[in-house]
Amino acid sequence: MGDLCEKMRADLTICGYSPSTTTIYLMYARQFAQFHMRSPAELGRDEVREFMLHLTQRAVSSVTMRQVRAALTFLFATTLGRPVEVDHLPAQRPMK
Repeated sequence: MGDLCEKMRADLTICGYSPSTTTIYLMYARQFAQFHMRSPAELGRDEVREFMLHLTQRAVSSVTMRQVRAALTFLFATTLGRPVEVDHLPAQRPMK
C-alpha cells in the first residue's frame, strides 16, 4: 500500500483516531489489498463485497466484521474520497 498507507495513517491521525484503532484499520486495509493483490486505489465496490463475503466464509466474529467494515469505509470515504464504493454495505445489526 505504500504511500496510500501513509495517507490513511495521516487521515486517521487528523480525525483523532486512537493509535490502536489506527493500527487495526491499517491492518484490515492491508489485508484487503493483499486479498486482491492490488492497491485499494484500483479496487471498488465489487471487490469490497467479495472481501467481506470471504471473511464471512472464514467465520470471523461480528466484532471483526464491524471493524473491517469501518476500516474499509474510512479508507474509501475519507482517504480515497470515494464513499460510493462502500455505501452498499448493509447496516450491521446491534451487538447483544
